[in-house]
Amino acid sequence: MSEAWARKHLGGVVGARLVRELQGYPCAGLAPSEDGTLRRQSISCSRTFGRPLREKESVLGAVSAFVARAAEKLRRQGDLAHVLAVFISKNRFGPDAAGHSRSAVLTLPVPISNTRELTVRASQLLARLWELGAIYVKAGVVLAGLEPPGLGQQLDLFGEAQPAAAVPAAGNRGRR
Repeated sequence: MSEAWARKHLGGVVGARLVRELQGYPCAGLAPSEDGTLRRQSISCSRTFGRPLREKESVLGAVSAFVARAAEKLRRQGDLAHVLAVFISKNRFGPDAAGHSRSAVLTLPVPISNTRELTVRASQLLARLWELGAIYVKAGVVLAGLEPPGLGQQLDLFGEAQPAAAVPAAGNRGRR
């Protein structure tokens, strides 16, 4: 099939690209990010439950599984997360349609990728969002503020000081 025929009968440039793609020639690759990689800027994991849930333990189990999956993706990319968000949703067509979704965001003092630490923080966020007697149909987590380890790490003002790298004192530069 010729490119001219594809342009005429399949919608112009889009049709020609379609034919070339089907012939095995990539026409539109993924655009790399500013640093030249295909790194994600955020990682999310969410699902609609198979049935509506009203028990907090069931929703917490689902959120914990979502955190584990998102943390796995985070570690596979080799990054740490500064921000954790959790959301839960009710049936948007139910009687409480006005406030069907709630979310909470936590900026972490130090970027992490540890599943246990992220799960503890996610359960704290879920406790803030939980409405007694509500029926939930969906939940999810988002990890954002992703960065490689050791790059621009935020200092903890009230934590213990970490030993600094060996740097010559200002008064000793140039002297023997």
